[in-house]
Amino acid sequence: PYRKQTRLRKLHRAPSALLMLLLAACGGGGGGGSGGPPAVPFVNTLTQGGTLSLFAGNLGGSGAADAVGVEARFNGPIGVAMDGAGNVYVADTLNHTIRKISPLGEVSTVAGLTGAPGSADGIRSTARFSGPEGLDVDSAGNLYVADTGNHTIRKITATGVVTTLIGHDGLATFQSGALPGAVQLPKGITLVDNKLYVLTNNGIVVLTPNPKPCNCPC
Repeated sequence: PYRKQTRLRKLHRAPSALLMLLLAACGGGGGGGSGGPPAVPFVNTLTQGGTLSLFAGNLGGSGAADAVGVEARFNGPIGVAMDGAGNVYVADTLNHTIRKISPLGEVSTVAGLTGAPGSADGIRSTARFSGPEGLDVDSAGNLYVADTGNHTIRKITATGVVTTLIGHDGLATFQSGALPGAVQLPKGITLVDNKLYVLTNNGIVVLTPNPKPCNCPC
C-alpha cells in the first residue's frame, strides 16, 4: 500500500505556493484520494516557473531527528502552516509531535514526545498528542492543532504551553454551543478573520469568538 513519503519540498515562489506544495507532497490537499499519491497535474501546475528542491527530511526513510535540512527526519507528516517570520510548522502525525522548520531549514520539536501518544496538556515535551493531522498559526504565534486521534483541538502558545481548546479526549461526537464542546476526528484546520474552521469526518465546524463587551456610550 502507498505510504505518505516523509519529506517536505520547497518551492522558491510565494509563501502560499510553498504551503500548497507542502500539502501536496505530504498527501494533503489535492491528493489522489483513497490514501494514494498526490495527483500529478496538481503538483505540475504548482511547480510551473518555480524550482523544486528538498527542504527538510529524507526521501529514503522516516524518523524523528531534529537537525538541519536533509539530516532531519519526519514520520508521516500531514499538516503544515507558516507564520509571518517564515517558520514552517508541521504536524508530524506518526511521531505524535509538532515540529518547526526555520527559514534556514533548522528542524526542532515544538511540543509532544516522539513515540508517546497521549492527551496530556503541558509544556513542550510534557504535552502529548495522538496522531495530529492539521494545524494553523495566528499573528501572535499561537498554534492551533487538530489532534485527530484524541478528537480535540489543542492550542500551543508561543512559549510552548499546550492546552485543550475544543473537545474531550476520546469523546468522538459533535457538540455545539459553549466551549469545550466536542468534535469528531478533526483533520484540517484554518484560522480566518479570527474564526477557527475545523474539517471533521463528516463536516466543517467553526469556532466563533464571543463578541467583546461594548464600553462605549450608546
